[in-house]
Amino acid sequence: MMKITYKKLIISMSFILMGGLLTACGEDLFAGGASLGGSGNPTKPGKPGDYETPADGEKGDSKDNEIWLPAPVEDDCNGLHRKLQFLNNVTREPIEKETVFKYAQQLTINGTLALQITQTNKGLEKIQERQPACYVPLELYLFGNTKRSYPENECKGTQTYEYQPNETKTFIVNYPAFEVMNGTWKYGLESTYLKNEQELKQCEPLTIQFKISVPPEPIKIN
Repeated sequence: MMKITYKKLIISMSFILMGGLLTACGEDLFAGGASLGGSGNPTKPGKPGDYETPADGEKGDSKDNEIWLPAPVEDDCNGLHRKLQFLNNVTREPIEKETVFKYAQQLTINGTLALQITQTNKGLEKIQERQPACYVPLELYLFGNTKRSYPENECKGTQTYEYQPNETKTFIVNYPAFEVMNGTWKYGLESTYLKNEQELKQCEPLTIQFKISVPPEPIKIN
């Protein structure tokens, strides 16, 4: 079985504003050095579903794997409504209910699966989110492991995003879905929220599970 290096992820960001749609040029950002320029445009180009080729130079054969995805999870964090959900990377539509995909190719592009975090300021005051400058603060933990699988390295730098009242920001992570795996994504462990330059109470991480399995063997009839 091929071993996937989880720092070979691609991060894409888009921003949705109330009263209009503003996307960051529809581009993706590589995990190393994900940042925004002064205009809000991403600094590294890419396409939805792209990823860096694994170390052995092969993309693998995962199209027949079975994938279980749950319904979205939501919470309220200091006035920010947060929603974490998977996307169908083929249609770019969100997965709104628990679904089993019998074949990975039904929702993956180049073997990648997409996860989206959306945050909306429901309050009357501006809220700031301080997060790592190198990656979106989404962490992957595989079943039975206490150490995160992604990101592998710590990020020393930070960047701050502002959420005006009724403003929404969306971050999307594309990751390789070749291996059979059972895991949990957690958002917000490395996020700090502020209001009026004062740090707010740390929220519990928003978590969502998933499972990629080998397809069941066909029933043999003698």
